[in-house]
Amino acid sequence: PLFSGDDTLALAQFSLGFTGSISIVGNVIPKEWKAFVDLALKGDFIEARKAFFALHDLCLAMVLETNPQCVKYAVSLLDRCRPKMRLPLIEPSEENQRKVKEKVLIAELAWQ
Repeated sequence: PLFSGDDTLALAQFSLGFTGSISIVGNVIPKEWKAFVDLALKGDFIEARKAFFALHDLCLAMVLETNPQCVKYAVSLLDRCRPKMRLPLIEPSEENQRKVKEKVLIAELAWQ
């Protein structure tokens, strides 16, 4: 089996026969990512494409800074953890926090 390890490439990789996903954004919005993966694995690439592009900007926002800084911040926005990081990691910059927050809100709205 082949697994996608880059969320931004997942749609293309599933279309090439990959069979799973080790996802960053799946930690932030697991139900939505699973829905996308399920569509892709069923071969429904028209709907999978729609689902993927509703999540794509959030995928890009997760890697604005060193992993897991943006991921943890995004999860904290959903009240599932605190945004504090342990050294040597620090919280994302204010600019990137704003970008992550915007992309989390957009992704949530796209799936309502």
